Amino acid sequence: PAMLALALATDVDACHRSRFFGADGVCLAPSSPWSELADAAKATRMVPIARVSSVAEAQQAAALGARAVVLLADEPTLFADAARVLPRNVTLVAWLAAPTAETLRVLLGVADAAIVPAALHRAADFADLLRELDP
Repeated sequence: PAMLALALATDVDACHRSRFFGADGVCLAPSSPWSELADAAKATRMVPIARVSSVAEAQQAAALGARAVVLLADEPTLFADAARVLPRNVTLVAWLAAPTAETLRVLLGVADAAIVPAALHRAADFADLLRELDP
């Protein structure tokens, strides 16, 4: 499995630290010096991923060349809104503060992936949920 550093990397050193600690992908803000930080991530064989909190920021990230977007939102409907406006070649990763099995089911067919907290991973029925959502 791939590991994603969810903390925003705000400079080149932060990108390097993410790689040092084993990240395969690093989150960047679209408002950061995107090109410089994305190049630093790629130079260390990581995927630069935009971390956003709105559909407008997701669009901004795609315009900058982001191939993946982590959208942090409280409302599952925002993911559908983002999926409608993002280019098809941009991977949409859903990050809900407290996802449940029900909210993950809502994301099926909308988001390409979801960040799932450890508590949900430890649930007795998580393996069944995973088989249901990712056959």
